[in-house]
Amino acid sequence: MKTVFIATDFSEASHNASKYGIELASSIGAKIVLFHAYTIPLSIPESYVIVRPEEVKKSAEDYLLDEVLKLRKSNMQSIDILAVEGNPVDMIINQVKKYDEPILVVGMKGEGKNLKKLFGSVASGLARKSFSPLFIIPESVVFKGLKNIALAIDDEITIELSGLSLIHKIGEVHYSKIYIVRALNNSENVVNELSLRSSAISGRLSPLQVEFAFPRGNDVSHTILTFCKEREIDLLILIPHYHSVFERLFVRSETRKIIFETEFPLFLLPDIKVQKKKSEQIATHHKINL
Repeated sequence: MKTVFIATDFSEASHNASKYGIELASSIGAKIVLFHAYTIPLSIPESYVIVRPEEVKKSAEDYLLDEVLKLRKSNMQSIDILAVEGNPVDMIINQVKKYDEPILVVGMKGEGKNLKKLFGSVASGLARKSFSPLFIIPESVVFKGLKNIALAIDDEITIELSGLSLIHKIGEVHYSKIYIVRALNNSENVVNELSLRSSAISGRLSPLQVEFAFPRGNDVSHTILTFCKEREIDLLILIPHYHSVFERLFVRSETRKIIFETEFPLFLLPDIKVQKKKSEQIATHHKINL
């Protein structure tokens, strides 16, 4: 976790996420990169306006520099800027790979009226495609430290060591309490759940304070978010893998609004097994083409 890579489109939501990302980077001593993906406007012959790619790039860089001046905590704070032409999701994924141990940070508007736009946004696109850890910051959130962290799990989840290491580092810096949260319906037994949970999770997070929590409710997303409100959670961690908590939270129409209106920052950890599966599929595809 050596680089905080902040993607911005210069909106209010992005500006707020950038502030959050800079505070986060400062707290963990990480390098900061402020990134913007731009497109070249099509020239219209009748207008006699010629759009030069280098001018568009320069304009994007000027906007980034202006953001840096507004956002940095002191004149001595170093923030790198990067402007690249192309589709935002594709360019972010392409560029972030060039940095050492990166974490992505993007903003998200949380108004219900913008729900359809949000579901197709850069944030959700990165959530589906990115192999890098991803912070999604709602527009109303202000960084206040990470005293209470919730890791939402389901019955299929396997937490990779790399993911636990990230949680441990963040928790160690912020003296966090970590809740391992599994929503149960009324028929599931808490004793059985505790017996199934490996001590490896709490062991890997030691000496942080770790507590398993099993709130009850038939609506998984509502149950988890209610728990987060009651415990004043500062960060909700999800692992977006197939048939998981992530799908139940983000895909079903009845729960999307709850997530997009939440005031909790989300931290999405990549599923290593899904990454391996996708890599194998790509390799097989190339082999067939050869």
